[in-house]
Amino acid sequence: EYGFKNHSEVTPKIYLGDENGLFSEERTVMGPKIQTGSRFSFSVSLPDTAPVIRLDPLEGQRCSVKNLRITGGNGEALPVLHCNGSYLEDGSLRFDTLDPQIEIHTQKYSHITISGIIEKL
Repeated sequence: EYGFKNHSEVTPKIYLGDENGLFSEERTVMGPKIQTGSRFSFSVSLPDTAPVIRLDPLEGQRCSVKNLRITGGNGEALPVLHCNGSYLEDGSLRFDTLDPQIEIHTQKYSHITISGIIEKL
């Protein structure tokens, strides 16, 4: 109600893709608990067998992700391969689905950092 309607604690989920680019529940890493509407940044160690990851910012909720930045161990920005959302003029991603997904190519990195702002819609 007083400006905190969309603020809550959420836990992003990271799916580790296999060499064929397939994702399964058995190969997941839970991100830290973060506050929606606040800037977050966390690092993930990846096995050699995860050439691609899928970031699910929220489960069962429409959302937007602003200022998304995914970097490899040397700080190199990693591109989004695919997402089931829409890019807005300000560069943010809007997800009108209850299962938002962002796929990122990570082939040569064993460590990545993900940062941005997740907001519920």
